Amino acid sequence: MIFVKGSEADFIKFVKNISKKDKVAIISHNDNDGVISGILLEKFLESQNISPVSINFTDIKVGMLDKFTSEFKTKKISKVFISDISIDTIDSESFSKFTSEFDTFLIDHHPLNSQFKDSPNIIKTDDGFCSGYVMYSLGKNFCNLDDLILLTCTSIISDMVYKTDECAKFIKKYYPSFNPELVAESVPGKLSRQIASSLIYFVGKEKKVYEILVLGNYKLLEKYHKLVDEEIQLWAKKFDNDAESFPEKKLFIFSIKPKFNIGSIVATIVSLRNPESSVIVSYPLDKNFLRVNARNQSGKKDMNLLMKNCTKGIPLASGGGHPKASGGRVPIKDFDIFKKRLLDGFE
Repeated sequence: MIFVKGSEADFIKFVKNISKKDKVAIISHNDNDGVISGILLEKFLESQNISPVSINFTDIKVGMLDKFTSEFKTKKISKVFISDISIDTIDSESFSKFTSEFDTFLIDHHPLNSQFKDSPNIIKTDDGFCSGYVMYSLGKNFCNLDDLILLTCTSIISDMVYKTDECAKFIKKYYPSFNPELVAESVPGKLSRQIASSLIYFVGKEKKVYEILVLGNYKLLEKYHKLVDEEIQLWAKKFDNDAESFPEKKLFIFSIKPKFNIGSIVATIVSLRNPESSVIVSYPLDKNFLRVNARNQSGKKDMNLLMKNCTKGIPLASGGGHPKASGGRVPIKDFDIFKKRLLDGFE
């Protein structure tokens, strides 16, 4: 595994310095990789006789840590682990403030904000890995994580890093018949879709899905997946007729209004059908904001930089992620500005 910043030794040192008087909290992203890395982190901590008193999942947006500050102070939280959240890039000011109030360790695989290159208690890996695999790798030498191998493989597939050599070998070790060209047909591939659908169904209540996964009751996810998957297939089918196409730019812009928060999955599905093009899917988060998901399977156009450039300077907007898969949040009133920047970014 390639560490861009930090090391396993830094992580273990932080954990060993947690005393019996400390109260520990976990904050993780509310997607597949975030929930799975949170489960792996919790199991590792419990193996070290550390029981987190607060486990939380959040969307990625400016101000995402604000709601935790007062709660953690009330609960007298002293140590915090943040997993699978590019908080250093999305909201650097809030992250700096938060780390001044709580002893915090960040574990993430998104690009590092150079502002924090000398900051302690941060692990950043190359983005060819996912947080679930990172957390498994950090913990495997100190506790038995065998019962979470399927979930670890699922996180690899969910974050689409299964073509990274190390991650591919990991999956093949436990699922020898795994074919990267038929991901959806594999055991972890099917579970990935079920978890993603269930998190969408329980948006805002992701702890429900977390509890199902901790207990290993994966069958319970099937009914939620069926409901959400019907909506996903509906919008994926509409893409061919309804998406704006810019052939000279190899760009599609697709605005949808689904029943569920399915933009990320729809973006992935239609981008796999159009691997040489960039696909941008937007949909309403609420009456004030749009969520934007950006995909480019070829890697020829950097979606991370695109989202950062298109949201820069727009009040309350944010964007970033990975070169092939990224996302953002844009005020509805400023979407025309965002779209113009988007089109200009392909000239």
